Amino acid sequence: MSELKTILSDRISGYEAKMLGASGREEELFRLLFDADKRTSDNAAWALTHLPPSADSWLAERQEALIDEVLR
Repeated sequence: MSELKTILSDRISGYEAKMLGASGREEELFRLLFDADKRTSDNAAWALTHLPPSADSWLAERQEALIDEVLR
C-alpha cells in the first residue's frame, strides 16, 4: 500500500486535504479517486478540490473521466 493510500484510508482533516492538494501528487490522487475503498476515494476527491489554479488545465484533460466517475 502506498504512503498516500495509507493516509487517505483514514480520517483526514481539512488542513491535510489542503496540504495533499498542494503536494504536487495530482496523478496519484487521481488514481486513488477510483479506489475500491470508499473512504480512500472520497478523501482523494476532497484533496483534489484543493488543487492550485495552476492545475486547471491538468483537470480539464481528465474531465470526461471525472464525469464518468461522478455518474458511476
